Amino acid sequence: MVKKLIIAFIFVSFILPAQEQRTVEIETTLSKNDFFDFSITSIRFNPDELLVNYKEALGTFEPITTDLVIKTNIPTSDASIEHVLRLSSNTLGCTDENNQVISSALTDGLVSLKVGVDQSVFDETSSLQLPFNVDNDGYHGSEQKFILSFGQLPDNAFLCQGEISVLVEFNI
Repeated sequence: MVKKLIIAFIFVSFILPAQEQRTVEIETTLSKNDFFDFSITSIRFNPDELLVNYKEALGTFEPITTDLVIKTNIPTSDASIEHVLRLSSNTLGCTDENNQVISSALTDGLVSLKVGVDQSVFDETSSLQLPFNVDNDGYHGSEQKFILSFGQLPDNAFLCQGEISVLVEFNI
């Protein structure tokens, strides 16, 4: 018997196209104003000038009330949106006749100005989430009783002054 060794060479060749790579730069700019036109169009107090009466027997001012009126361009058909009120600052201090600080909410906490909306009191550490409660020609609005209550003032107070800042926000 004859043994044969068969060696076969198989050559396979493939022709592959050259790989091409291209870089395409994509830039996107999004503006929420292009998607949502929802905004607060007006915030005001009504009345916006308040006269505070001093009650000597109590050593403080009488509480005062004004309406906080908010208007938006958010359609009333979007019922899921509520607004939040935040007190961003509340400062009140008193000086004597020599313009020396005798008391302030920051130094001793004796002089105070409490801020409330309807029946809820809030400060810089809290907020109030409220539904819109007014329909302004098909747009959400809000009217809330805004109440300022003063603590007792020092006996030797010559001048007391303060400032509050309220932020209104909503999530869309």
